[in-house]
Amino acid sequence: MSYIRSALLIGKNDSVDFHAAMMPDAIVFDLSSPIEQPSVSATLENRIDQSKGDVVSSYHVRFSIGTSDDLRVKLYPIFSENIDAVWIAGICAAQQVRDADVEIRRLEMEHGIKPGTISLIPELNSVGTISELDGILTAVDRVTAIALDVDSIYADLMVTNS
Repeated sequence: MSYIRSALLIGKNDSVDFHAAMMPDAIVFDLSSPIEQPSVSATLENRIDQSKGDVVSSYHVRFSIGTSDDLRVKLYPIFSENIDAVWIAGICAAQQVRDADVEIRRLEMEHGIKPGTISLIPELNSVGTISELDGILTAVDRVTAIALDVDSIYADLMVTNS
């Protein structure tokens, strides 16, 4: 399991410009909101190139959960050896992790990348999902970390306790 102490989440319209004093362990390009597919690949490659001179250990992309076909459609245009991990927000079951693993493996093979190279990071966003953590962590060996949407978990706790 990896420990990412700091991850800089960059939205579609955010700048990649940051200072060495706040050098994150990972830059996460948030592609969870609807985006125009034709331009996303070139834009993401440009944004990775912009930050290449900095000492960042890894580049991740973040998507919201959907069907495996939806994940493939979102991932295909930006899939490359420059991406170290795929974050998937809203994971709530081990089967979703297995489905994501299959799609990532297919894309690795299609792009000539050694299968298993790109990590998978499920992002949990509810209290109920935490009870599924053991199954999510052991579903596939590609899972290298877990991300928590603390704001969503807090909101879920507040609703549960009301």
